[in-house]
Amino acid sequence: MTLATLGSKAKAAVPELMKLLEDPNDDAREAAATALWKIERYAGVVPVLAERMETATDYQTLIRVMNLLGEIGPAAKLAVPVIQKKIEDPGVSFVPATVDLAKLGWLP
Repeated sequence: MTLATLGSKAKAAVPELMKLLEDPNDDAREAAATALWKIERYAGVVPVLAERMETATDYQTLIRVMNLLGEIGPAAKLAVPVIQKKIEDPGVSFVPATVDLAKLGWLP
């Protein structure tokens, strides 16, 4: 079981997760951001997720982060330029049908 699946029961881990948002490891930052969103609904993770999306080169990461940004909704508007850049990349087609880009403040 992960902290993210525990939701509010994992509140004791929040201070350590906040520290992990600055970790040099991309996977650690993404995992901390995901857990913080699931536990606290902390939208302050959006810049971390936008950066992760911008630097990601694999499809699985792009899908995972895009789905989480879609779950965050309007508070993820900061990530719209990164999403748009990835969508316009000629070799990328990864926007999950479950993500409503209109909710993020961007309509193609």
